[in-house]
Amino acid sequence: RKVRPLTPQFSGRIAPENIIASSPKKDISFLNDCKALGLQTTHDNTEVAHKSDVVFLAVKPPHVSKVTSEIAPILSREQLVVSIALGITIRNIESLLPSKSRVVRVMPNTPAVVRAGASAFAMGSACRDGDADIVRDLLSTVGFAVEVPEVHIDPVTGLSGSGPSYMFAVIEGLADGGVKVGLPRELAIKLAAHTLLGAAKMVLETGKLQECSGDFNGKRTNGTLME
Repeated sequence: RKVRPLTPQFSGRIAPENIIASSPKKDISFLNDCKALGLQTTHDNTEVAHKSDVVFLAVKPPHVSKVTSEIAPILSREQLVVSIALGITIRNIESLLPSKSRVVRVMPNTPAVVRAGASAFAMGSACRDGDADIVRDLLSTVGFAVEVPEVHIDPVTGLSGSGPSYMFAVIEGLADGGVKVGLPRELAIKLAAHTLLGAAKMVLETGKLQECSGDFNGKRTNGTLME
């Protein structure tokens, strides 16, 4: 099946021209996509560090040391460093940056690309009052954001970080069932996706996890379910 590419949705909170993205020359297609969205682009990580109040480390774990070694001489305590590098602890990043650097560790997830993400973040020891509000404000433009102790970041990775993949499998399974009983696949996928969306919205708006055999406001909600 062909997969339609996703287009990131801007929240409007920060103007695209006030965002700068850096990537190696071999990833020119990524930077071209950024340019098309109105972002500044560069191949020079130090340029990002020079121009930014908040620096996001959005690199794979093996590249963290190289990137931090490039930007460390430029960073000051007035800048906030936000890492979404998988599995790299705050202490590890702090050890690669100047003393008392303000470091935040984030575990986002892929639905952020459609502004429906779920992100957890942990604050480093040198962070200042108000830094958590800055990070929460930025992350909330692409979904739900919550501050947690760093010890919770790894469990969050397994839950909401990896969770979308399991939900995609659930949608596919429901859709396959619909196709087997005669539904067109496109319709089956839409119904399955909206079913998960609706169930999630019920949980969030009522504060109750609706189980198959549970009650809702004192009334049975089994509907067409089999007991």
